[in-house]
Amino acid sequence: MGAPTVPHLANIPSPFSSLSATMRHNVSLGEFCLQYDVPVSNQAKFAALEYHPGNQAVRTLGDKDWHEFVKFTILGRQSFLNAHKSFCSAMKAHNT
Repeated sequence: MGAPTVPHLANIPSPFSSLSATMRHNVSLGEFCLQYDVPVSNQAKFAALEYHPGNQAVRTLGDKDWHEFVKFTILGRQSFLNAHKSFCSAMKAHNT
């Protein structure tokens, strides 16, 4: 008896279609920060989060995560989330 056949991942529908739409790109963190005028000092904070532009998981971080782990102020966090939202909208528009 042979090994089981595993379907190719591209053929499996994703329940997170909006997530994949915002993640299908080659935009680096540095390019994201430059395009959306994110201060260079914050780029290391995003790297610590392992943030990839378009990753919707950042929307689920709580206040404690933003303040204690990432060391963002309330205004810094909101500025980043606005840039993230703009980026995601642009990626969705580009992929439709």
